[in-house]
Amino acid sequence: MNTRQKGYYRDRLIVSTIEDFEVLSTEQIYYLFFSDIKHGIIKCRERLRQLRKRGKILSYRLDINECSYHFIDKKPYYLQHNVNRNWGFMYIMNMVKCEYKYLKFDEIRLEYYMKCGIRTDGIIGFKNYVTGEYRYWILESDRNDSRNKFTKIKNYNDKYGNNSTCIDCM
Repeated sequence: MNTRQKGYYRDRLIVSTIEDFEVLSTEQIYYLFFSDIKHGIIKCRERLRQLRKRGKILSYRLDINECSYHFIDKKPYYLQHNVNRNWGFMYIMNMVKCEYKYLKFDEIRLEYYMKCGIRTDGIIGFKNYVTGEYRYWILESDRNDSRNKFTKIKNYNDKYGNNSTCIDCM
């Protein structure tokens, strides 16, 4: 594969990832695709500028001092909440890659309603390619200044405990 083909492939992958996560910040796209390249942030901004020019993605900036947020069709209503949630997903994916080498990423679901009546901000599933079993992490995101007591986390723990294999939602 030549350099141009690699670039087109990476651009398609960026657009697909933005679709999967609903919205990503410039830093998140840099972390996912360009962190291993020298001057990667410059290359990241250049590729995002080209994707915007070609009409593949849309961008929005809350403040001149902040990074841009990138999405496909329309700006999500809870923009910053979704970006914070996505940082949580990236943390989990990185942790699994480092600590659980036998697990392979399988799927992500956003704003998911579980059969037990709990609506999660997200759920991420990994498959153990040795045993064939699945493992799930549920993600909840909230602001620091929120007074949320995370009662749904308590409800989830009461129902399932720490046994991640008994989730009835995937």
